[in-house]
Amino acid sequence: MKVIIIGSGFAGYTLARNLRNLSKIVKIDIFSESDATYYSKPMLSRALTANLNPESLIIKNALMMNKELDAKIYKNTKVYNIDTKKQIIQYYNEKQQQTLSTIKYDKLVLATGSKAKCLPEFNHPCVFQVNNLTQYNNFYQALQKNKKVTILGSGLVSCEFANDLSNKGYEVTIISQDSHLLCKFLPLAVSKYLRENLINNGVSIKLQQKIKLDASNKQMIKIYCNNKIIESTLLLAAIGIQANYELAQKSGIACNDGIICDQYLACNKSNVFALGDCAEVENHIYQYIPPIRQAASSLAKTLVGKLTAVNYPVMPIGVKTPSYPLSICVPKKFEQWQLVNENSATKSIKMLHCDAQNNINGVRLGGMDFYSERLQLVQNMQKLL
Repeated sequence: MKVIIIGSGFAGYTLARNLRNLSKIVKIDIFSESDATYYSKPMLSRALTANLNPESLIIKNALMMNKELDAKIYKNTKVYNIDTKKQIIQYYNEKQQQTLSTIKYDKLVLATGSKAKCLPEFNHPCVFQVNNLTQYNNFYQALQKNKKVTILGSGLVSCEFANDLSNKGYEVTIISQDSHLLCKFLPLAVSKYLRENLINNGVSIKLQQKIKLDASNKQMIKIYCNNKIIESTLLLAAIGIQANYELAQKSGIACNDGIICDQYLACNKSNVFALGDCAEVENHIYQYIPPIRQAASSLAKTLVGKLTAVNYPVMPIGVKTPSYPLSICVPKKFEQWQLVNENSATKSIKMLHCDAQNNINGVRLGGMDFYSERLQLVQNMQKLL
């Protein structure tokens, strides 16, 4: 049996490892548009604090992964089309002659990941986005010439990079139209403490801004904020990520916000599956490491003949802002959060959410006072699926 995996990120490589552990004879081909290096993506937003440069973030190169997985890795190779009836893919190597080649699969896994949301103004030499190691390397090189960084957005990536950059002495300004930091994850009661700690770390924060970008000058980008102008020679645009599903959609595979798949990660086409940031599992997209690890384990069993539904345990999000530790676990459906405990002196707060049966199914912990309780709380929470 030949399994083709499109994507060499954490999802693709974790699936390949699980597959190889279950079977020594299954043939595994991995297609990657990059150089297929294996690295820790979560480390991108804390590398400076850890004194790591882009090269030191690489854990293994493609050759090492080839040997470890006993797999054939096609690096710098773009999959152009999928014929789900004939069960073949068409591809070409972007650094060689662009002649389409074909290869047949028995099972196909789309692990095409995510991409940063983009605006036309982002096509500017002073604007950077970081969603992979190549992009981080470009950003890192620009940091060597700039000590001031403007960050557009107030989500996870924005706050984590602001913390990391300010730890190393960069002058950082966050600009966002949102009412408060991490508004998709945190109520104002928790977010205010994160804001205070980032400010104490040297970060300037401008929220509830009406923002307009002027990219006419290639030497700098102008940011109009509530009619005031900020000129920046280094803007990190972090307005969110979205599933990378264009290849699937082009090939007739059903997509919504991501590639639609059921509890077995199967798509609407026979022998095609989706995994990771690109997969929409029963109307939900889980773009974090723990759910991808869980899903890869289940899918590997399914691919070798043991049908296994993915069943996510409770998986809290650990926000990488060491100036203010945060642990968040948000239920699928929620109405009212309860403020259980708060210590304004230490800027610590504990909020819980309970279902109709009074079982805890959501947690928000900020600061050090209650952070140690996260593991016990998680153990008592219900499963998400």
